Amino acid sequence: MHRFDTYASRFEIDEHERVHKLGRHVLACATNPQIELMRQLMDEQPKHLLAPLAIRAVQGEPLHETYPLMGATLAEHKRAIQHQLDDGKMTAGAIVDMMMQVAEAAAYLHERGLVHHDIRPTNIFYDEIEGQPVLTLFDYNQVKLPYVQTKPHSSWNREHAPEITKFGSLIDYRFDVYAIGAVFHELTHDLIWEPGNSYPEYRIRPSLAQQKDLLEIIATTTGPCEDRYSNARELHAALRAAELRI
Repeated sequence: MHRFDTYASRFEIDEHERVHKLGRHVLACATNPQIELMRQLMDEQPKHLLAPLAIRAVQGEPLHETYPLMGATLAEHKRAIQHQLDDGKMTAGAIVDMMMQVAEAAAYLHERGLVHHDIRPTNIFYDEIEGQPVLTLFDYNQVKLPYVQTKPHSSWNREHAPEITKFGSLIDYRFDVYAIGAVFHELTHDLIWEPGNSYPEYRIRPSLAQQKDLLEIIATTTGPCEDRYSNARELHAALRAAELRI
């Protein structure tokens, strides 16, 4: 059995190519938003969300999740996607479609009153079916109900919206909207260091420079909290409208 560890979890891949995820943190309560969500995913098998094959949630014991073995993540495919954009082998429409898939996954949670709270490229599987990208969101251990930030929280995670560092901020569905925008901002922009500048700047990849609808959506998702789409379903609708114009 192949085993590897992360800060929060231990992963084991068994002889049947099932991934066993064992949480390092003791489960405080057997019924919580994460557990209820995973049970719903097992029952409903929604598209673009990875459903567990099984879960074991016993109070006082680490949470044990079992998943099918998946491929590489969006983080691992980032460079290949960017090269395809530069070579004209991937279009702006494909980027919009991928963004819609992640928004669809997040909308499933939002419509059930939940915030994923950890959307990032390493938590999105990337696959291709008949040459078309298929994205699948996973990792539900940070899922929360909307809440008010009541203690200091500094984060180096670029996908975390800035309001997470502020006392009294409402952390709701717009937190996930920001994260989706940040994921695709990083995918579609280059980080440029200009001589003499103290800080780098992000520039849109030349092949996407004329895609004003896409750029406007990304700018809105990563803008001030009050100006963002209120939830992932609203973001999905904006992307659908943009897709028809591209």
